[in-house]
Amino acid sequence: MRWHWFGSFTLVLLAAHQTAANIIRVPEDVATVQAGLDRVAANDTLLLQAGVYEEVLIAPALRFWIIGSIVNDSTGTTRTQIDATEVSDADTTAALLLPPNASVRIEEVDFRNISGRGIRSWADSIIMQGSRVDSVVEGLRQMEANTGAHIELHRCTFRNNLQRCLSGRPGNFVDAELCIFSGGSGDLPLVDAHRSRLRSCQFSSSSRISLLILGGGPHVVSGCTFGPVTTRAFSSAVRAENSAIRCENNVFSSCIYGYAALDI
Repeated sequence: MRWHWFGSFTLVLLAAHQTAANIIRVPEDVATVQAGLDRVAANDTLLLQAGVYEEVLIAPALRFWIIGSIVNDSTGTTRTQIDATEVSDADTTAALLLPPNASVRIEEVDFRNISGRGIRSWADSIIMQGSRVDSVVEGLRQMEANTGAHIELHRCTFRNNLQRCLSGRPGNFVDAELCIFSGGSGDLPLVDAHRSRLRSCQFSSSSRISLLILGGGPHVVSGCTFGPVTTRAFSSAVRAENSAIRCENNVFSSCIYGYAALDI
């Protein structure tokens, strides 16, 4: 494990949360992010100094927060990044594993694992805000179907994801707002969900894939931009398979599709 950090914490926590649980700082209190995860108890917060942490993380099966730092100085902007690229077995596991019964909120933390997996989740709930998942095979994948898991994304960016950015499973709910999903290759859609609310998100790919596939439902897709993309023959940029869906104020731009822009 190697880590590099810069600057000082630039975080403001809610006072109510600050008094309700412990705060564990990396690298002040513990040397590594995984050591911090091993120490957290229910409702604790793990604060990460800005910089790069070359680790593979396994989260505990409880409710907790992970919050990163952002430092702006004369050299530019330094964010908090978990980079599993050079870690042994990272390609067969993930940069972050969330076990059953976990409930995590992640703010301003970036995940990178070139040609490996990003976040694999069996968790009951995952909330991400202002975070990035970069250069991975799969961005965020919910592993179990029919668990009732809640996936909530605010101002998150999934970029250069080789196969897909986000995969929900039947029985789970995806709520994404102001997110960017880009990348994709092979036969998998960029994003798939079985019950969702997608607002003001951007979807684009340079590969011949569908940008969004929706099953089950209900779904609400509003204020989103789809494209550029070129789909395969008989494929659509967005496909809703026997789903209850409400679409409003969406834009399809530079979409070359084999069947339709929107197939319901």
